[in-house]
Amino acid sequence: MFGTLTDRNVSKNSVAYAEVFSDLRKEMKYSPQNSWSVAFAAEKTGLSGSHFQRLYKKHFGISFNEELILFRMDRAKYLLKNTPMSVQQIAEECGYTNCAHFMRQFKERENMSAGQYRKAEKNG
Repeated sequence: MFGTLTDRNVSKNSVAYAEVFSDLRKEMKYSPQNSWSVAFAAEKTGLSGSHFQRLYKKHFGISFNEELILFRMDRAKYLLKNTPMSVQQIAEECGYTNCAHFMRQFKERENMSAGQYRKAEKNG
């Protein structure tokens, strides 16, 4: 979906970063189930891991890892509202290999469990 900055043979300026990072961000948002990591994303953009993290946060105002969690939580909330999938299935669909980790992150961000969220959405 997107090439690295060096593949595009463009200077490393903010316009080039904006396009590459925006493409990456779209892919993360619409495919949160993929095995995303800073190393993988940095490789995709042709940057070192630390430089990638610094520029990503500067560009979007949020860290790569935190934004990935937000994208995964958005997907989980959609699935909880609109499907009969189990919490385990939703965790896997959102890119989590450990359901307990998913449940902890969900509760930290939503102040309720995934099951409570589903019930509240059905009643609300």
